[in-house]
Amino acid sequence: MNADIINHVSQIESKLRLDSVTIQSINEALDNNIDQAKELLNNLHFADIADLIDNATLEHKRKIIEIISVSITPEAIALIIKELDTSVMEQVIPMLGEACAQIFALMEIDDAIHVLEHLPEAKQNKIISLLPQEKRYAIREGLSYPENTAGRIMNCDLISIGADWTIAKTIDFLRSNSSVPFDFYEIYVVDDNLHPIGSILVSRVIKSPETEVISTLMNKDIHTVSPFTDQEEVGYLFRQYGLVSAPVIDRDGKLIGMITIDEIVDVIEEEAEEDIMRLAGVNEIDLHAAVLHTVKHRFPWLFINLLTACMTSFVIDMFHDTIHQMVTLAAIMPIVASMGGNAGTQTLAVIVRAIANRDLNMVNNSRIIFKQVFSNCLNGLFLAILGGAILLLWSHDFHLSLIFALAVIINFTMAGFLGAFIPLTLSRIGIDPATASGVFLTALTDIIGFVAFLGLARYFLI
Repeated sequence: MNADIINHVSQIESKLRLDSVTIQSINEALDNNIDQAKELLNNLHFADIADLIDNATLEHKRKIIEIISVSITPEAIALIIKELDTSVMEQVIPMLGEACAQIFALMEIDDAIHVLEHLPEAKQNKIISLLPQEKRYAIREGLSYPENTAGRIMNCDLISIGADWTIAKTIDFLRSNSSVPFDFYEIYVVDDNLHPIGSILVSRVIKSPETEVISTLMNKDIHTVSPFTDQEEVGYLFRQYGLVSAPVIDRDGKLIGMITIDEIVDVIEEEAEEDIMRLAGVNEIDLHAAVLHTVKHRFPWLFINLLTACMTSFVIDMFHDTIHQMVTLAAIMPIVASMGGNAGTQTLAVIVRAIANRDLNMVNNSRIIFKQVFSNCLNGLFLAILGGAILLLWSHDFHLSLIFALAVIINFTMAGFLGAFIPLTLSRIGIDPATASGVFLTALTDIIGFVAFLGLARYFLI
């Protein structure tokens, strides 16, 4: 990113907010008055234009791209492209035509990699081949690292200096070196072998006397990462240690790049959204993806849900004689199962998030599980008393009310245990707990609820 981009961004500071009225006005202008659409688009912030493109029809996407291609600078278009939803990028990039190479040439390396990694390999190679040699090499190197690793999000544009440099020499270097990045927070200090040995904040460089030597001011407590480190692990390091940037080193320990806090904010948001989506068994790009793509990603978990529902129906069928003799049971038993499922889901959400934040370990696992079981048991007890009293007033059957209360307590207690045990077990065997836990938890709490209620009813009432 350079000064031209910042200047352009300041020129298009939002005069309009992207609310429903503005969207409707732009859509009408795209259909009837292109000049008016151009004026409206030029008054939007680049992030709002990206949101507009994400949610527009294919025809409107094409018209918006045609307008901004001639009305705003390539630097601003580069900012818009990198803000697009990943499923929309593949549609939009071919619309850029010959300007595509120029736009990618203006992107920072990590931003270009972020966009290109979502394109088919043939399109990647075509765009990369049109870029300057230095940028082409850096992007190919970044794409060579596995997806969702530090190598994909690191920036190769960084500042490194020697420990024996003075503040005056450092400032002169920053002012005179044309390759200095436009945005950076820390300067890395390296030894003769380019191994990072410390860092110093830019603010400290500015405030310190010119005669001070960097070695006396630098922070020696640095947290390096490998380009193969998972981006979620990098996000954890930033959260845990309050980092603003982190150096990336190769197998020999040499400094090859850096990861900054703005990249990690995107990673943390992406990982959180992914976990939320996976808890529901859907894909993170579900909103803007094609219908067949959406069906493809949702069907497997819905099929598993069908199998678990069949298991639940089989359990109910085992007690068909009990239900036949006392039809009231059929009206009550879904309450027990539903309440247990909701209680288990509460525990599940807490545990999955704790796993993601690394708040759980071998030392506190048993304590956390016990707390969830005990909390759910108490909630089950209170709701059993309340629900049992309501059922007694409705049915005038004390024994039925007592059985309902006992079944609720049993199911709530087991829901607390399973809500903690299932994600912990899946995580330990290498399966994403956010993806798989919900289906198993719902099935098991349904089965336990039906078995507990109908089993007690068969034993005590029938």
